[in-house]
Amino acid sequence: AIGHQASYLLASGDFNTALGYQAGFNATSGSYNLSIANAGVTADNNTIRIGTKGSSSTGVTTGQNRTFIAGISGRGVTGAAVYVSSNGQLGIMSSSKRFKKDIRPVDIANKNILDLRPVSFRYKAADDQGEHPLQYGLIAEEVATIFPDLVQYDENGKAVTVYYHLLTPLLLAALQQEHKNAEQQLLTVSLLRKQNEIFRAELLAVRNQIRRQAGQIASINNRRDSAGVPTNLSSNY
Repeated sequence: AIGHQASYLLASGDFNTALGYQAGFNATSGSYNLSIANAGVTADNNTIRIGTKGSSSTGVTTGQNRTFIAGISGRGVTGAAVYVSSNGQLGIMSSSKRFKKDIRPVDIANKNILDLRPVSFRYKAADDQGEHPLQYGLIAEEVATIFPDLVQYDENGKAVTVYYHLLTPLLLAALQQEHKNAEQQLLTVSLLRKQNEIFRAELLAVRNQIRRQAGQIASINNRRDSAGVPTNLSSNY
């Protein structure tokens, strides 16, 4: 431990490292922790904590609210995407069923994902180049009215961002539903075409039968006319 009151309350634990003013101060037990300029919590284990969350509730900003790490930007790598929880913890999205429970198909019957409104916008805060480039996305408050589980909230319950990675399975579910609907419509059209073909064939058979009967009636009338026999048979078809 290096720093004023670093690991000050630690009573038990092994292989802990604390660096900075009151680094690891809150930890009373735990092992394999690395605390840099962070007071930690009571019983951390196998945890890295760097810096202190920025706060400006008193009008004076304390702690850190921006992070710059060299060697990341512009470097391509393969692997899983890293996400940040609302309390600042880093991690990846686990997809294996080993980590999941209550698994069931996505049901979006009562929620229309097409009601989400894609927008273009510019962030109020400038980027590192002092510019406000055009961006595309969703408005978290609007998403919260349709899919509240897709929104991340701060400690005050205010919408902060959208879990865009969760949109993918919802879009896939919507696409599968539309594909199912399209297949059902194609099946319906196919059945209607077959029924229409049967109807046309039956109609043609009826017309041919009428023509044959008309020909037979005409032939009978002709024979009667030739024999001088009055006829009252008609072939008005």
